[in-house]
Amino acid sequence: MNRKNFRNSRALNVALIWAGLVWAGLAWANGRDFSGFYRTSDVSVSGDTTSLTLTVQIFNRSGADVSNATVLLSDWIIPIRNYGSFQNVDVADGHDVRLSGTFQIPQREYAGWQQGRPPNLIIQYADAAGNKMRRLIAIVRGPVH
Repeated sequence: MNRKNFRNSRALNVALIWAGLVWAGLAWANGRDFSGFYRTSDVSVSGDTTSLTLTVQIFNRSGADVSNATVLLSDWIIPIRNYGSFQNVDVADGHDVRLSGTFQIPQREYAGWQQGRPPNLIIQYADAAGNKMRRLIAIVRGPVH
C-alpha cells in the first residue's frame, strides 16, 4: 500500500469512528423519545442516485410538545451529511405526525434500506427552555397511516 492510500484509508477510519461516536451519542441521549414507521414509493434509479418519495409517521413520546422542528434525512455513515429535510414540524407529546417528501439519495444509501437498515432520521427542535435538542428517530419499515 503506498503512502497516499494509507493516509486516505486512515482518514476514512477516523471519519467512521467519529461518525460511530456521534451515532452512539445520539442513540444514548434519545431514550426512544421519537419512533415511527416509514415507506418508500415512486422509486427511480439513475446512475448512482435514487429519487424516491419517503413517507414517515413519527410518534412523540418525549414528554414534551414539539413545535417548529426540523426532521433531517441523514447519511448512515456520515450523519452530518444531510439529503434533505421536513421543515416546521409540530407534534404534541403522545401524538404522531405524518410527513411525505421527495428526496434524492445515493444508490448505496437506498441499497442499505433495501437490506433492512432504516433511513437515518434526526429531529431537531428547541425545548421549552430554549435548549437546542437533536434526537435520533427510531424508525422501521411499516404501515404509515
